[in-house]
Amino acid sequence: VKAGRIREIGISNCNAQQVRRACAEAKKHGLGIAANQIMFNLLCFQSPELQATVQACRENNVKIIAYAPIGQGLLTQALTDEKFSKIRLAKMTRLGIDELQELRAAIERLAEKYGKTMAQVCLNWTICHDALPLVGTRSLQQAHDTAGCLGWRLSKDDVEELDSHALQRSTLSKPRWKRVLFVTFITLLVFSYQVNRWGDWLKSQFRSLWSWRSRRDD
Repeated sequence: VKAGRIREIGISNCNAQQVRRACAEAKKHGLGIAANQIMFNLLCFQSPELQATVQACRENNVKIIAYAPIGQGLLTQALTDEKFSKIRLAKMTRLGIDELQELRAAIERLAEKYGKTMAQVCLNWTICHDALPLVGTRSLQQAHDTAGCLGWRLSKDDVEELDSHALQRSTLSKPRWKRVLFVTFITLLVFSYQVNRWGDWLKSQFRSLWSWRSRRDD
């Protein structure tokens, strides 16, 4: 960052403890963490792990970039039993299709109320929670549908209604060895940054010495 090679530092899939550690390490060098990319949607909003992570991000002014904001299609009109069986997120979180019925019904009611699609409601809900939804598109129609989440806003009561129906399927609860691996990676990253600075300093000193010797020989 200081050398101008990158503009901001971002992290991904970090829980509350990891966010605080990363921010603390960055602060030692006068830097900050700009964003944390995590799964943030109505499938995991009520999980203690996600709520703790959101709090840690707010404390350190870290923006949340929300991937899978529509749950890889689990929270859209297009979901069918056949599609559900192929969605990786459902398998990863051990989610049953019956567990989605109440949440999907709440989203559908608001979609009808606002004249929007279920996906647009979910994306707008994400924005209402001050997170940036990260959306993939495979067609022009999907791009138009995504853009439909902008230019309007769910009411506070409707946001709270969706919050109350949210599930607790977080992906942030990781084994200890993964947390240790993350800390090791951050430490190595900071160390490599310092080595790079030392290398630049040594090169400048060598060039100065070489220039001085050349002038003396002349």
